[in-house]
Amino acid sequence: MLFILYLFDKFISPNGLITKFSFVSPHVSRDDNQGNAIAKILLKDKEFKDRLILAPCNIGKHWVLLVINPDAEMIYYMDPLNGEPTKYQNLKTKFDK
Repeated sequence: MLFILYLFDKFISPNGLITKFSFVSPHVSRDDNQGNAIAKILLKDKEFKDRLILAPCNIGKHWVLLVINPDAEMIYYMDPLNGEPTKYQNLKTKFDK
């Protein structure tokens, strides 16, 4: 969480990008009812229109980043180890409309 605060203070806020990006807590990507409810709210809330949602996800002993563009109905899977995103369909289905 400290890293997200650093990104916000260093890059987002000073450059006027507050209305372009939203960060979500990693617990949203968990496979449980609470995470599912939060994901649905994010995708339906008009406040997130014209924003990219950055969602860090722990997939075991490794972190990846989902960049969600609700307007384009696209989810980008960012993995520094070039892992195969098809192994983690539960992440995709969580954010499907």
